Amino acid sequence: MNPLLKHRAKQVASALGIHLRQEKPRRSTLAQFCAHLRSLGYTPRTVIDVGVADGTIELHEAFPDAHFLLIEPLEEFWPALEWLSSRYRARVAIVAAGAKDGTATILHGRSREKMHGATLAEMEDPIERAANVAREVPVRRLDSLAKEFALKGPILLKIDVQGVELEVIKGAEEILAQVDVIIMEVVFFSFNRRQPLVDEVIKFMSARGFFPYDFFGGYNRPLDGALAQLDVAFVKRNGMFRRDQRHEDMSAEPSWTQKAGHAARRLLHA
Repeated sequence: MNPLLKHRAKQVASALGIHLRQEKPRRSTLAQFCAHLRSLGYTPRTVIDVGVADGTIELHEAFPDAHFLLIEPLEEFWPALEWLSSRYRARVAIVAAGAKDGTATILHGRSREKMHGATLAEMEDPIERAANVAREVPVRRLDSLAKEFALKGPILLKIDVQGVELEVIKGAEEILAQVDVIIMEVVFFSFNRRQPLVDEVIKFMSARGFFPYDFFGGYNRPLDGALAQLDVAFVKRNGMFRRDQRHEDMSAEPSWTQKAGHAARRLLHA
């Protein structure tokens, strides 16, 4: 068939909801990923949300029966955390999570909105450093918090700490055996901060038995449009989510759109 006519046929078919090539599912948001976990029958007993700020409502809506531990170092977000704890089974720790118990200096913007980017990572850009405010905050290991709050597995762990994600994992070595899913931000550029890049994160997680399972969210940096950040979901390499290594279930009955697509492809290649 003429390539242009084939292209136009694909456009018409797509508008009708018919895919001439088999459609491959692709998730792009945290909510879609959580829905995927639920579709597999996964329901964590505990959700630990590190760097929660004013809430990760997708987790609460997806797993309303779970026990939540909300960890946030900035007390300015307390009203939102109090609201969440009044509606879900959630407890709050106004601390930063790290590799050891103690205190640390956190840097954050001056407005409430810019406080969402608060970080314990050292800023190497003097202009960015001067635009932020520093304060001392308590730091706790997730292992010690898990004991204090008597957290039970299975655990879903979400980490959003702007560059010190691996420090959080270092402080959670004792509970990792109970953790099935870890969701964290990974970056492709350092942004002039002392933070690990995506290859370092994957290597670090692999050494602890976790494998990349899904990618979603993220954005492209304003500087040049390059991919800057993604959310990555890690699961146990040999765990429940990777037990079946098949590509698809060949015995499953195809949907009507798949059948229509098969028929259309036969016509195109006739």
